[in-house]
Amino acid sequence: MISRPFSPEALADHLAEGLRKALESRPLASLAVSGGRTPEAVFPILAEAKLPWERVWITLTDERWLSPDHEGSNEGLVRRLLLQDKAARAHFLGFWREGLTPEAALPDLERQLAHMPWPLDVLFLGMGPDGHIASLFPGEAGLKVKSGRVTTAQGPAPYPERVTLILPELARARWVALAAQGAEKQGVLTEGGADLPIQRFLAESNESVVVFG
Repeated sequence: MISRPFSPEALADHLAEGLRKALESRPLASLAVSGGRTPEAVFPILAEAKLPWERVWITLTDERWLSPDHEGSNEGLVRRLLLQDKAARAHFLGFWREGLTPEAALPDLERQLAHMPWPLDVLFLGMGPDGHIASLFPGEAGLKVKSGRVTTAQGPAPYPERVTLILPELARARWVALAAQGAEKQGVLTEGGADLPIQRFLAESNESVVVFG
């Protein structure tokens, strides 16, 4: 794990570099991104990166079970701020399926995600002050899921229903940018218990994790 000072530009450049390196040796590259405030600043910069975006598949680390036109939707955030400019040529796979529950949507999500390159080439991951990553919160049953790529999860109100990539799939990512700004989050990284989702992720992941904080 390597630490670097956070700036939207530095994080966006790191993500673009990971995609560029992946595309040097493979015909396609995959990127999974988080939602939240940090991506709001990073996505517009990343969207301007000079890459062959038509060779990039983008998906989400997790999603609140909301339609993309809802302000809390991660897919909506990606469509508004990342799938623009040069990155508009990228392929995108969202999680929301209208008319289905998260559980009922899982089989179709697994089929669609199979079209992407795996393991993930690049992962843009955030974490909460409680040590959660994606929608894998402390004590979440989804932390025990080992098969497939996605599972259902429960988050806090007002958006409890979620779908998230599973921990092993997140940990297999080749190139990781972890956003963890502030003393509280830095404390969780350095002193958090081994059972916290972020600590479990770090224990399973390779040495490619760069922390921007």
